Amino acid sequence: MLAIGSMALLLAACSSNTNEVANHIPKNAVAVVAVNAGKMLAKLEADGMSVEQMLGAMKAVKANEISEVMDKWKQLKDAGIDWEKPFFLAAVTDTAVANDPTGIVMLASIKDVAKLAAAVKQQTGKEAEKRNGLFVTSYQGSTMAWNDEMVVATMGDKANPAAQIFFDLKAKESVTANKHFNEALQKQADVMIYTSGTSLNNPEAAMALAMVPKAKALAEDIETASWINFEDGKAVMQNETYVGEALGKLLDKYAGPQIDASLIERFGGGNLNTVAAFSFKPELVPAIVEELGVAPLANMSLAQENLTVEEIGKVFKGDFAIMVSDFAIPEKEMGKDGSQPKYDEPKANMIMVARIGDRAIFDKLMAKASEKGLVKMEGNKIVVAEPDADMKDIVIGVEGDLLVISNNAATYASYAAGGKNALKEDLKRTITGQSTAIYVDLQSILNKIPEPMVAEDAPAMAMLAEARKVLQTTSLTLSNYKDGKLSGSGELTMTAGKNGLSHIATLVIAAANAAEKQDASKDTAKAQ
Repeated sequence: MLAIGSMALLLAACSSNTNEVANHIPKNAVAVVAVNAGKMLAKLEADGMSVEQMLGAMKAVKANEISEVMDKWKQLKDAGIDWEKPFFLAAVTDTAVANDPTGIVMLASIKDVAKLAAAVKQQTGKEAEKRNGLFVTSYQGSTMAWNDEMVVATMGDKANPAAQIFFDLKAKESVTANKHFNEALQKQADVMIYTSGTSLNNPEAAMALAMVPKAKALAEDIETASWINFEDGKAVMQNETYVGEALGKLLDKYAGPQIDASLIERFGGGNLNTVAAFSFKPELVPAIVEELGVAPLANMSLAQENLTVEEIGKVFKGDFAIMVSDFAIPEKEMGKDGSQPKYDEPKANMIMVARIGDRAIFDKLMAKASEKGLVKMEGNKIVVAEPDADMKDIVIGVEGDLLVISNNAATYASYAAGGKNALKEDLKRTITGQSTAIYVDLQSILNKIPEPMVAEDAPAMAMLAEARKVLQTTSLTLSNYKDGKLSGSGELTMTAGKNGLSHIATLVIAAANAAEKQDASKDTAKAQ
């Protein structure tokens, strides 16, 4: 069933806005995934690729398993499932899998019930039972049930007769009763992923939330919807997060700040590999503490240090950035007996910076830390009183209104000197207008991995060579709260001229082909 489910994802389609099968997904589903595999397969075929080609290449890695999946794939292509309609995977609680708090359920429309029955019999080796108007069969810890219109497969540790629940589901009990789910499903995407706050209702979460008076009220009604599309030379994701009224009011009240690019422009540490930056109004922190109803308790604890929650919220202005540059894996001399690794641990220069808000409160905190013997001040430098081995190269200091931390004295000095360095256009575009952003220059990292380091691992070498040709950058962003939601995006950029999905498939095929050649070479050597 798992193999069938995995390959069925490649056949799924979400081209219709009327999704009868979705009406049978319970409202308490923790997550729902829909894949427009028809569209995705067309993109692969446009670049001269096919599922059979990919499976054939991967057969070298796990021949028996892939051969079995290949057979199931051929069966699925004509197994009576209506692949022109949506196929769904849903993670549900308490209804899908016996003795398991969360189970995976697959749902699909049927085109030819006779073909489905024949395919299931061929797979399981037995006839399905007729039960309450449904055909039901169990196989390897899973249960499949169907009528003339729909098939449901539940997966878990034990065969589960609860599939009947999905067929009997009332409209008001369905996830389609949720406005945000329906909106998410209507947007065209190769992959749609929806999550709800249902997990907050499980016993573990309920116990944790019970410890904070208003935590559940603040966290409930959180939903996310993500859409992933594969385009020419890239994979693009859009995301929307919806929150409840209480949290929404707080986010709306304190929305506004955007990433301070000057924190990044000031970094003169060489080639940037990674940047992570975010900005927010620090007043949001004490506001959330107040909303949670724990401000009195927090203030009671802080009072011992002559501090308040409100003061803590003023320590920093709300602008933060982390930058990593000059990534390398240096070669080192091997020991006389050749036992030492040829390459050292990966190295890079790093800067973490935060803009100080209220300097008087910041100095007050530093004074408290000094009194307790945690740190000592040496001019503008903050020295950890008893540094461990991991802290020996760390430099911490205050430069104007910035708290600066670096793993390298020269990198710290360069940043402290100030200046303004031009940012690459794609990095600049990523951070502009966002409240949070992460950017990774994949090429700058991949090109610093020594080929001899992976030369003996043919699949890894093939993947590295292909990745260097294909992968460029990746990024994630999040904007300020607006119109009742937080909007985010992500992008993996690749070489133009071929669809991003085809590029990813090519990486897998390259590794599989290399593995086949490596295994063939080993077999030849053994034979000789």
